[in-house]
Amino acid sequence: MRPETLRFALEHGRFYRGPDSLVVFFGKQEVARYRYLGSWVERLDGLVIVLDDDGGSILTVYKNREGPRRAGRKRDTLLDRAA
Repeated sequence: MRPETLRFALEHGRFYRGPDSLVVFFGKQEVARYRYLGSWVERLDGLVIVLDDDGGSILTVYKNREGPRRAGRKRDTLLDRAA
């Protein structure tokens, strides 16, 4: 993924607090809002960017079209079991 595409998603996505992380979700609402910029925005649908707790570093990037409620859910469950 191009750095400018990630930067766009970070600037315009929805932020959520995860366990020891920040989660940025770029979903259908954001695609509808920015579709006028071009078809490349539609490829971002379901993009999840996980940042470290202070938001300084990207930990991982993946796609999850099920929505922000499901983003990071598997990780939350794994952390709960480990504790």
